[in-house]
Amino acid sequence: MERFVGRLRAVLSDARYQRFRFRVRSFASLEGPLELNERLYEARTASFLDYLYNKAGIRLPGEVNVEQAGCYNWEELERRVASSTMPYRAEVLEVLREAPEWSYNERVVGWNTASGN
Repeated sequence: MERFVGRLRAVLSDARYQRFRFRVRSFASLEGPLELNERLYEARTASFLDYLYNKAGIRLPGEVNVEQAGCYNWEELERRVASSTMPYRAEVLEVLREAPEWSYNERVVGWNTASGN
């Protein structure tokens, strides 16, 4: 984290970046119930911003867009499957790209948009 904070300080000290907007995104893994994962990624976002503001003393200029990107990081999972040699790779990629997202109690909670679908 210290390395990240150091790089962020360097960027923030450069006048060219003073008008930039910052986006903070958080995720949780695919395991576990949806409700718990939602609380987890919300807590991760809050913890990260608390660290920046209160421990590192960093104030981000301009607008900070806090984006609770979802409890599933579909893009990362799709990237990992696509670069793997796992059995049934094509079938898994099809499900990741086309299937609706289901919660643990089998109700549709949204569509997976990893590939812009």
